[in-house]
Amino acid sequence: MSEIEKERYWITDGRVYIGVPYGDARELTYEEYYSMYLQWLPQEIRRIRDMMIEDVEWRVRRYQDEQILGLPQTDDIIMLAQYIQALREVPQQQGFPDDVVWPILDEA
Repeated sequence: MSEIEKERYWITDGRVYIGVPYGDARELTYEEYYSMYLQWLPQEIRRIRDMMIEDVEWRVRRYQDEQILGLPQTDDIIMLAQYIQALREVPQQQGFPDDVVWPILDEA
């Protein structure tokens, strides 16, 4: 677990603090803050990526149910699978985590 997850931090008047407000809080140096940011950013990008995958997984399950029940398919499963795979590959992008190009689900 990173320091980000263990501690509470906040910004007041452009200064970053960590600890318990009105308790053992201390001001972070720029280097400490930047180090925390570098730990946080990849985690946050992955969290967003995971939410985007979850947002479409129900459509894959619906497609599977439609197939089992012999119903017409509502979605293009290849398109959905390609989109989900592109999301899975986000952390392997050249500029990750600072310069992420998010895949777009083409609904056309």
